[in-house]
Amino acid sequence: MSIIHTIKNIFLIAGMAFLLFGCKNKNDDKEAFMLFDLGLHYDSLKMTKRAINSYSESIKLDSTIATNYYNRGTDKGEIKDFEDAIKDFNKAISLKPDYAIAYCNRANAEWVLGKYENAIDDCNKAIQYKCDGSEVYYNRGYAEMSIGKYKEAIRDMDSAIKRGFTRADLYVIRGTSKMQIDDYDGAEKDFNKVIEMDSTHADAYCNIGTIQLIRRNYQGAVPYFEKAIKLEPKEAMYYNNIGVAEREIKNYEDAMLNFNKAIELDSQTPTFYLNRGVLEVRIKKVPEGCNDFKKAIQLGSKHASDSLKKYCQQCSI
Repeated sequence: MSIIHTIKNIFLIAGMAFLLFGCKNKNDDKEAFMLFDLGLHYDSLKMTKRAINSYSESIKLDSTIATNYYNRGTDKGEIKDFEDAIKDFNKAISLKPDYAIAYCNRANAEWVLGKYENAIDDCNKAIQYKCDGSEVYYNRGYAEMSIGKYKEAIRDMDSAIKRGFTRADLYVIRGTSKMQIDDYDGAEKDFNKVIEMDSTHADAYCNIGTIQLIRRNYQGAVPYFEKAIKLEPKEAMYYNNIGVAEREIKNYEDAMLNFNKAIELDSQTPTFYLNRGVLEVRIKKVPEGCNDFKKAIQLGSKHASDSLKKYCQQCSI
């Protein structure tokens, strides 16, 4: 099935400095605050790198302003410098341990870097410190889905919806999680909601088509994959999936064209070769099928060995 990887990074700029100045020369304090304010001005103009420079200059004069680190970390997140962003959020939190919004944004950066457990922990901290808006539940749910905690992800997406979160990809994540726990009716409702909100969301059509495959409604799956392909004609998985549907309704010529297209677009996915191999065996092209099973095995397929043994006993791996 097609798993969605749309990332929602909710990097929020703090518009007011926490008054955590050290005991320094008053002129330095004033200049540090002016540089902080200049950083906010650059942020308002989307001049992110200049904003980062202003916060850095402010930090040189006073290293005790938590919001300077927070805002600089947020801007680093915006330019995809996630490792350094985390370092700044760490510093902001060390200066202000109950800095709820810093936990939120650190969780976003951690998610992008695949540090899902850390992201979940930071979302928990944010909620503990009363930053419990819909985005926090959304982000925690996204991280939970990424490590296979599907029931928890569904729960958090429900919480985000209750708090007014309405993005289409929320329903994608919840629907995908429901598929993983075999709640296909619930998943289909979520993907239909996605299409209602965004009729150009190709993955939603693909996932409904995949549900039809699971139900063995092969004829019913075809139009969903056709729609997905029309929207995103370079997505290899869509051609593979429609190939499976066409194969099962014995439209062998169309199935072969679609498997070939999937492999043309992505020659490194073993499932595509396995599926084409099954088709080739069915249409009496056993040597070609055996070659595809071997290729799938080379690429790491755990299932192609069974097909090779079943259909190609005369072939050696």
